[in-house]
Amino acid sequence: MKRMNRLLSTRLLANLLLILCMSGLAACSDEEELPEEEVLKRELSGQWHCLDDNQIYTLSFFRNGTGTMTRYTYSSKQWSEQTLSLQYTLSGNMLTVKPAEGETFVGIAAVVGNSMSLTDGGQIVMFTRFDGSDEKINELKKEIEENLMELEPDHSVVDDILLNSGTLNAMINGLYSNLADYEYKQMLLEKIRLTKKDFREQPASPITPTDGNVANAWLAAYTLINNTNFLISRLESLENAGMDEQRCTACINEAKTLRCMAYYNMALLWGQVPYITTYADDQYENLQAPILSSEDLLLEQYNTLQGIDILPEDAGNGRMTMETVEALRGEIALSLGYKEDATFLLAGCESDFSVWNDSQSNPDMYQIFGEWLPNYTPDKTELLLQEVQTGNGEDASALADEWERREQYWGYWMMLKRTGQAQAVSGCEEHELLMPIPQNELYLIPSLKQNPGYATYR
Repeated sequence: MKRMNRLLSTRLLANLLLILCMSGLAACSDEEELPEEEVLKRELSGQWHCLDDNQIYTLSFFRNGTGTMTRYTYSSKQWSEQTLSLQYTLSGNMLTVKPAEGETFVGIAAVVGNSMSLTDGGQIVMFTRFDGSDEKINELKKEIEENLMELEPDHSVVDDILLNSGTLNAMINGLYSNLADYEYKQMLLEKIRLTKKDFREQPASPITPTDGNVANAWLAAYTLINNTNFLISRLESLENAGMDEQRCTACINEAKTLRCMAYYNMALLWGQVPYITTYADDQYENLQAPILSSEDLLLEQYNTLQGIDILPEDAGNGRMTMETVEALRGEIALSLGYKEDATFLLAGCESDFSVWNDSQSNPDMYQIFGEWLPNYTPDKTELLLQEVQTGNGEDASALADEWERREQYWGYWMMLKRTGQAQAVSGCEEHELLMPIPQNELYLIPSLKQNPGYATYR
């Protein structure tokens, strides 16, 4: 969505459609008796905003089926404003939006908490709920103006900012926030697969190729991957521009480890996925990325982690250490069936890495898991070592009980799959051991095929 010439582009409204329909997932039990259309209206009603380059979009949806869209555009150091009225209707989980001018748009959408994502052909636009105040709009305008001012100097000035300020740490911390967002969305999918309920213990919609929870988890994974690729490319281009070489290498390694964690989990969750390791300003340049099988993807991460021998020494709490690299590589070895390697890597491993849950950035995750979510802790590595010696049957069942007792939520579904317990515990079909590829990704990437057992729409 780049500087749209039409007031309501196909991309903006078609994206809007995916998120709003999925709002039904957040309905409370007392809403289940209401018509689905009323549940969706309740979730989407209100005001939303998003930023796009030099533009601000605000959307308002009212319970009576009407609404408005306003676009603020910054050009030649001045702001212009255009507002359109719109009407919308709901039929089941299908939303039709008709603006006062332009074409009518039909599609699906979703609301999760204070976030609304709109998807069109694999590109997703995120909106945030707000109170509609002029104060917030002025704050967003100031943000855009300052960002555009930063782009005016030549690249050498921007390079200096990255090298000589706290921007680098801020970017790395942003990657950990991306990781937390992905872990929450992945665990929500796993919770639904295991119990058919969401984290609020409400009945969840079935996991299908068009389900919003599937699309949200996929998007969160590639948001993390894309941002790690950006930081890696940035650091590699600046490697000889005055930054200490050892620190530069350490930060690159940290980003690569985070990317490996994302791909490892995607390999077990979805099986085959596009393998993207370079940054592209235009995301469509990544459409030709190779599609790797689960095993090939695991091998790539296993080998990448083998080459990592240094991480930032001043990382502090909430960031990975070399012991975390060993623990992650040990779990990948376990998933590959390399039990001797797994034992060597995990024995004596002293990793103590947990993901920090910001109550502001990740309120839902914070409410459920508290301030920290264990990732690779002494408990986790001990359980992984036990798994090396565990077969199927009673031993595997006891291991699963121990995971629950120690509240090791991240990786629990993967352990059930590795030990052959996932179907018995969840009651799922064999093909449901993998999640469906989001339908929008199949439209966008012809070489990507749907996992067996799920409906395919072309």
